[in-house]
This record gives sequence, C-alpha cells and structure tokens, in this order.
Amino acid sequence: MPEGKGFNCYFPMPFTKKARLTVTNETGEDAGMFFYQVDYTVGDEIDEECPYFHAQFRRDLHTTMYEDYVILDGVEGRGRYLGANIGLIDRFTGKGVWWGEGEVKMYLDGDKDFPTICGTGSEDYAGTGWGLGEFHAQEMGAPLAKTPYYSFYRFHVRDPVYFNKDIKVTIQQIGYDGSPDRAGSTGLLGDLVTQGYYKKDRLDSGQFERVDDMCSTAYWYQTLPTRPFPPFPDRELRSALLTGKAPGENTGITRGLGEDETLFEGESLSVVGKTAGEVSVQMANPDFIGEWSGNAHLWWNGGSVGDALELTFPVSQTGEYEIYTQLTTATDYAMVELLLDGKKLGKPIDLYSEGIRNTGDLKLGSLPLTEGGHRLKVIITGRNPKGVNGYLFGIDYLCIKKQRM
Repeated sequence: MPEGKGFNCYFPMPFTKKARLTVTNETGEDAGMFFYQVDYTVGDEIDEECPYFHAQFRRDLHTTMYEDYVILDGVEGRGRYLGANIGLIDRFTGKGVWWGEGEVKMYLDGDKDFPTICGTGSEDYAGTGWGLGEFHAQEMGAPLAKTPYYSFYRFHVRDPVYFNKDIKVTIQQIGYDGSPDRAGSTGLLGDLVTQGYYKKDRLDSGQFERVDDMCSTAYWYQTLPTRPFPPFPDRELRSALLTGKAPGENTGITRGLGEDETLFEGESLSVVGKTAGEVSVQMANPDFIGEWSGNAHLWWNGGSVGDALELTFPVSQTGEYEIYTQLTTATDYAMVELLLDGKKLGKPIDLYSEGIRNTGDLKLGSLPLTEGGHRLKVIITGRNPKGVNGYLFGIDYLCIKKQRM
C-alpha cells in the first residue's frame, strides 16, 4: 500500500465497440473533490471468443443457517475466476469465539454436491492462518481486521482458476468456540443461541454453525453473453450497520438532543484503564436493531466483583452539566457503580433484566466540568441474585447537558 494511503488494482477490460465508466455520488452531499484517470488503447484485435471483465457485489445481513454464503453464482460460459474481496461484521464480538473456520468452495463445470476446489479455512484463503490480522500483499491481504469489522482479499494470479461451462464460489459460516460441549441458552453465548445464530451438531470439536453478516465483490472474466445479474443492493443495504443504520430502521437514538447537549457514543469513548477482561465494540443483532444509539455499544466482559474500567471523554466548555447515560441490561450483566473524576454518580445500578434491553435515559446527577478531558469509572459491585454466568457491562451512550446560568 503506497505510503499507507490507498490501493491500486489493475484489470484489463477489453471492449469491441464502446466502453462507458460511471461514478455515482450517493452520499446526499456534494463531493469536495474527485480525481480520476482513464487510459485506453484502440486498434487491438479482439474476437468473439475474447472473455470480458466482470465484477459483482453482494451482501447478506443475515445468512441462512447451514447454507454457505454465495460469493459468485449464475455464471455460464468460458472464463477465469480472478478472486474476491470479502467482508464480515462479527456479531459474536466479545464472546471469546472465532468466526473464520468456514471453507471457500469453487464449483466448476457442473459440480453439484462436491466442489473441485475446497479450502481449509476463511483466513487461509487470505494467505494466513491461526487468526486474521491486518496485512497487505500484492495478491492477498486484510486491510481491515478490527473487531467487529473484517475485510480481506485474494487474487488468483499464480494459481489461476479456469472454467469451461460454469462456476459457483461460496464460503461457509463456521466458527470455533474452543469447547466440545454445546453452548447453552444461559451462558456467554446464550443470547445468540436463543436468537438462532449458533448451532453445534457435533460434540467432538469446538466448531459450530453461525449466522453472519457478509459481503463480497467477485471478479472474473467470461465469454459473452452474460446471464443477468441479481439486483444490485441499494445504498441503504450496502451501508447498513456501517453508518449505525439498518435497512428500514432508525438509528436507535432514544433521546432528542438539545443545543446544549453533547452525546458521546459508547463505542467512541477511549479506554484508559481496566483491571481485567476485554473491551470491544459490539454491534446490535438484527432483533436488537434500534435499541442502541448507533446500533452498537461499548462492551466490557471478563471482569468480576471489584474490577474497574476507566473511560475518557472531552468537554469543550467549562460549566455545570447534567449527566445522562444509557446502559445495556441482560441476565448476565453486573451491578455497577459509576464515578466521574472520582465522584460517585448516584447509587449502584443493577443491570439485570430478562432478555437484552437498555436502561433508557438515566440521569446520573449534575457536576461542574472544566474544559478538557474527564474520566468515567465503572466499578463492578456485584450482580442481581437472579443473574447468571457473568458480570458484563455495556454503555450505549453518555450525554452531558450544559446548564444555563
């Protein structure tokens, strides 16, 4: 990646009569700048058997259990599969499980039950193993590997994949939880088990079937004619849960903001200290869309009684502020005490509830805050007697409202 600023990828794109390239701005705002360069040659000898370049984007927010995600299908003719970019939003983030045991399969020239080419794991397809970190190479790499977002690419240059009649490319949704036992509905994976996103049929390994949010762009050459593509996903579907919005849903914000209010998304708060556990951004499952502001929260797991988490946020003006927050509740969530710059914010908060919910807008009190950074400290004090299997904590947002004097 030159200077760490961008990628360039070159595919020959033959044409016999004419070519048209379009770029559409769907942001709803004018672009401040846009640069492009088009190079082409004329007079090349191109016959009817010349394969043409193709690319196809797909996204499935909610893959079907036991069915492989389809990267490419519906291709008939003679050609060469070039590779793909593949993306995933891991809804199991923070649960201590791995998403990438699924095999990439390539069904060639009439394959039905068994593919001609079958891989050994998702990260293996990107040229790595035992996990997936960010790296960049000419023919394979992972430009993004920050939970819950993963993106990787693989181009078949040195290992060309040819087909004479047709091709179908898929990837399995299989994860690994490290246990030969099946996860139950009351454990760390309980909410995902209950919602049907986790199933384990074999009890002799840690592998399990998953429901994932996946997208891909496949690249290939083929002879004409081309079969019609499936409908191209609209902007709403392509950007779902990347902008904090799911198709047809609101952003999940539960309070209107006045001119004197500033809202900090939990996932935007900086972690400056913790005594135990892991902190990550957890995206809302499809059934929970609209319950979290931005459809995500900052999630702390692995703590116990007495453990603490410290977060920081900025204040732009000195003044007296009312403090509000919205927290996540569930059967395995803790009882916590909140402190702002060392001062207690009310009584301990019990985060137990039947099922995953939120507390709604909690007023924590009023404090004088100076311009600059401030620290919110979360201390686990216990859990509800009905609580099970954990001392979890999730913060959806923190809101401060400047008082007018």
